[in-house]
Amino acid sequence: MNVLQISIIAVLIMVLGMGCSGSHSRHHWGESQQWKDHISTRLELTQEQKKPLEALAKALVSTEKDMKDLRTKQRSQLIGLLGQENLNQPELNIMVQTAQLEFEDMSRHIITKLIEFHKTLNIDQKEKLSQFMNEYSTRRAWH
Repeated sequence: MNVLQISIIAVLIMVLGMGCSGSHSRHHWGESQQWKDHISTRLELTQEQKKPLEALAKALVSTEKDMKDLRTKQRSQLIGLLGQENLNQPELNIMVQTAQLEFEDMSRHIITKLIEFHKTLNIDQKEKLSQFMNEYSTRRAWH
């Protein structure tokens, strides 16, 4: 087994493990209305601007579930491969490529909803959103 194969397996295990952990500190999009309310208040959104935010939120909730299902499926596949006498590089490559395609499909939906929401914002709101997301990424929590 070469270094590339070992690296791919290590990354897969890490990614698959992170997504399905039960950490209470991890934010789940579907847990509460709080983050949407916070953005709405901070950006002073109009009722019309809240509609695409709600659509984005629904897409995030749906995608979060799909991603969890994908990680569960990939974990099972990886466990099955690890039980074999020899790891098969083509099988691992197909598994990674399939996951990438599924992730890209899910990402396109989120990106579309994000663009639709972003288009409704004025310059000041876009700046506030950027600041909010910077603060969020620094704190790693919505509150």
